[in-house]
Amino acid sequence: MKVQKRNRITICVSFIRPIISGDGDSALAFAEALVKADCKVSVVSLNPYAKLPFNSSQGSIHIYRSPYFNKLILGKLLSRFAFFPIVTYKILFSDTVIVYGRMLAYKYSLFVGKLFGKKVVFRSTLMDFDDISTLTLNKGIEGWLNKKLFGIVDFYFATTPVFARRWESTGFSPRKVFESPQGVNISRFSAVAQSEKETLCRKLNLPTNTTIICSIGDLCYRKGYDDIAKTLESIDKPYVYIVLGAKEPKKGLWGQKNNAKEISEVKHLLEGLNDKVLLIGLVQNPEEYLKASDIYIHFSKKEGLSNALQQAMACGLPMLVKPIEGVQDYILYSDKNCLFANNTEDLASQLNKLLDNDKLRIDLGSQARKLATEKLNVDRIAQEFINFIE
Repeated sequence: MKVQKRNRITICVSFIRPIISGDGDSALAFAEALVKADCKVSVVSLNPYAKLPFNSSQGSIHIYRSPYFNKLILGKLLSRFAFFPIVTYKILFSDTVIVYGRMLAYKYSLFVGKLFGKKVVFRSTLMDFDDISTLTLNKGIEGWLNKKLFGIVDFYFATTPVFARRWESTGFSPRKVFESPQGVNISRFSAVAQSEKETLCRKLNLPTNTTIICSIGDLCYRKGYDDIAKTLESIDKPYVYIVLGAKEPKKGLWGQKNNAKEISEVKHLLEGLNDKVLLIGLVQNPEEYLKASDIYIHFSKKEGLSNALQQAMACGLPMLVKPIEGVQDYILYSDKNCLFANNTEDLASQLNKLLDNDKLRIDLGSQARKLATEKLNVDRIAQEFINFIE
């Protein structure tokens, strides 16, 4: 009897824990699910200023970190020369290569994967940043090169229908598209009874006698915190608003010129809510804070498919969501598993509705958990992905 060889998969992603990033958390959750599907998985990521170990493991996942220096042009150039041999070596001994978005030398990783005859998969991470239309159209020679490159990749992982449509609108084959949410660990992120919620509140030093509203995401305008702050100022009912995400500048890590200024401004806006806001910062246990919460607000102006949104659904939270491209009528359905709000007036009206109606909160939350169980189970999605590419 012929024994089927384990699929050896290399995932290339910018950052992975202990550096917290949405792409890295997506990649790690997917890697864990691929291991459960009997794949051998390695992750190649970046190591800012070489402060972390080059080689480490998380469970059965092997992680390789390439030194990354992004302050000066010379540092960026040296970062690429350090990355090339590491990713080349890992690709050489892989069967499948998955590249997460517009990371350092993503074109090189895709090209070398094809050069070595591997199955190559590209996965966009953010709309209008690394979707296929944005990477190929009206970009001169770079756009032309990208179009040639994406024309030879084997598969495109579209986490939303909009990503898939933009792939196809650029002229690429829909048969290469694996369209599916990223998914979430529905065992780790799960709904809890009221008694457990109160226990978690005490453990996390959160109040047990008021409504807890939660958002997850770094303090930036793209996440809509300016609109949320304006809305919450108008709410006269009791609540506490908790925010999980970087609350101090990480200029050296992310290399964003205005990162420090933006974080400071958004932090100032939220702190205007005084004792009604708790800026928790980056945490390793977001599931506990979600389970301790009563309402989730997701008001991003632009996303791929948010990890936090899927996690909130899996935890059975009633959600207030800005209906951006890619989530409406895909994993979110107005008045069924969430309430939509297009502006601050809508957000205030819908939030008051949730604060006044316990039954509505319970119904929306249970429907969110139900859909997450049916559609967002990352273990099932990983198996479907393997079946698709094989």
